Amino acid sequence: MNHTRSTPNMRLNQVRGGGITGGMRLDEAGVSSARAWLAMQVNYDLARERETDHPNVRRLTDAA
Repeated sequence: MNHTRSTPNMRLNQVRGGGITGGMRLDEAGVSSARAWLAMQVNYDLARERETDHPNVRRLTDAA
């Protein structure tokens, strides 16, 4: 089997976009548990979101 450097990334990207389905596929493939993969994905998404600019938001207790 001839692998290029991008082959693993292509495989992960194909699975990564599946969310729960991708986590289940990795679980069934014996790579880890679906929960572990989904937790990593959520942590990654949260970290990326924290890097973006957001509009100012007031706490609900301050707005009332």
